[in-house]
Amino acid sequence: MRIAILSPLFPPDVAIPASYVKELACRLAKEHTVCVLTYSHLPEVVPKTQVISIEKQNLLPRRLFHFFTALTLTAKQNDMLIVQNGISSELPVLFHSFLNGTPFILEVSDPKAIIQNNHSWLKRTIHYLLVRRATAVMAHNIYENKLTKPEIISFEAFPHAAMEGYEAIWQTHLEALNRMFTTHA
Repeated sequence: MRIAILSPLFPPDVAIPASYVKELACRLAKEHTVCVLTYSHLPEVVPKTQVISIEKQNLLPRRLFHFFTALTLTAKQNDMLIVQNGISSELPVLFHSFLNGTPFILEVSDPKAIIQNNHSWLKRTIHYLLVRRATAVMAHNIYENKLTKPEIISFEAFPHAAMEGYEAIWQTHLEALNRMFTTHA
């Protein structure tokens, strides 16, 4: 399956959602063809993954237009879109969903983006409409679900138990996504 991940954050951004998207792309690329569409100046390279970046330094309307244009081209080449919550990815996807029937999974995983949306009726409305148009919604909190890699500290024992737990959580997460792919493709 060809999958595009749409995210407002991607490394070298240091926020937890950025590292989550990179890890998700790496893990999905083992079984699928993966593309990441994001806002970044110099995005990190991910093996077996095409990364399309929209320059963050552009003014907001221009940045959103470029993201929408890249999304339109990317959606034609992919079977499924995974949209990370955040208004800068949600707004272009909402417009795109009215024009094109590419199925998408809305992944509501960043509670900080949800808090920002709650401060504006327009952002809340965009998010609400996107939830209604989504093929599926996966809600989880990346801060609480332990989907971030355990820290390995010099001169301390390797955290085997934490790493095993981390891998088990990712396995469960990927199985849930794969079920959504097969159900809604």
